[in-house]
Amino acid sequence: MITTLVFDTEISGHHREYLNHLFLRAGEKANERFIFVVHPDLQDVKYHLVWPIFPNVMLDYLDKKQIGNLNGSILKSSYARSMLLKVFVNRHNPSKVFLDSIIAYLPFIAVVLNNNVKVSGTVFSIFTRKYKNQGFRKRILDNLKYCIFSRCKLFDRIFLMNDPVSARLLNRKFRCSKFHYLPDPVSIIPLKSNNLPEECKIAAGKKIFLHFGTLAERKGTVDILKSLELIDETLLKRSCFIFAGIINDDIESDFRRLVEELSEKVQIVVFEGFCSYELLSNLCSVAGYLILPYKSGSNSSGLLGYAAQYNLPVIGTSDGLLGSLIASFNLGYTYDLTNPSKLARALETHLVEPSREIDGTSYLKANSVSRFQKIVFE
Repeated sequence: MITTLVFDTEISGHHREYLNHLFLRAGEKANERFIFVVHPDLQDVKYHLVWPIFPNVMLDYLDKKQIGNLNGSILKSSYARSMLLKVFVNRHNPSKVFLDSIIAYLPFIAVVLNNNVKVSGTVFSIFTRKYKNQGFRKRILDNLKYCIFSRCKLFDRIFLMNDPVSARLLNRKFRCSKFHYLPDPVSIIPLKSNNLPEECKIAAGKKIFLHFGTLAERKGTVDILKSLELIDETLLKRSCFIFAGIINDDIESDFRRLVEELSEKVQIVVFEGFCSYELLSNLCSVAGYLILPYKSGSNSSGLLGYAAQYNLPVIGTSDGLLGSLIASFNLGYTYDLTNPSKLARALETHLVEPSREIDGTSYLKANSVSRFQKIVFE
């Protein structure tokens, strides 16, 4: 019987959803055996998703100490992750291994594991999309990583999230067929009764701008607040800005300070903490725009799927893969959003002008959960 080990040390963001998609698909493959080795906190939050009992699927939880040992420099973390993975490979003796964020295990996984097991995994920040902005040393290191993927027999399939173009480029560059496009799966969320505007005291007619997910420096969260300082108060009085998600430590003090300072100028609503599906659907259904001023456009964003479901126009960076996806699927507007001043100019445009309608159907079709499941476990 084929045994597949799905190994993921993370719990935040997309990790939880991807694990659930794969878990449900594994349960349908009754002639194969699956072991999911996952973060211990999944025991606390898994009630947000459905995790049926399957006779061919086993959940094995890491402990807090093992997770703590993964911290440190990139090389130290890579070594610790690879050695921890080896423990579970030896314990369960799988023929296949699937890793979410496989880059985090390089370079040590290539020498720690035996070639008898075939390893596949996902890549999110794709270096072909940020190559022109990298220094010489970083380019060399990234090329070396993908060279290891292409040449080492340990690696079976490397999935590039939401980027078919880079998959073709890398296969051509490294003369292999290991790099594959993997759609970023969209979970369809049914909309229930929604009284959010009334509950948040958002006046009728106000334009609602939404920013949700992990609130962090790399997501441009603070830049949004700084941009509001640059916009005329008369325009802002016609709007409401909603922030929802867990506030990262790297911005917490600045975020709270700016929200307080702007409170007299513009209505800001903050939903702090983990966002349930019900809250996300409510937010997307009432918002007029989703703001994604990411610092790096080299990877996709699962938030595009939520926007596509509710035909919610995106205001996002024109850079890299994220900008390409917004433009190619006609999901909204792209701009150079590299600083608060440029973001302010973009927001001013949408505070004044009416929004155009978008249709997220093509994005939803291309990024269905079933396609994601089939490609990973084909």
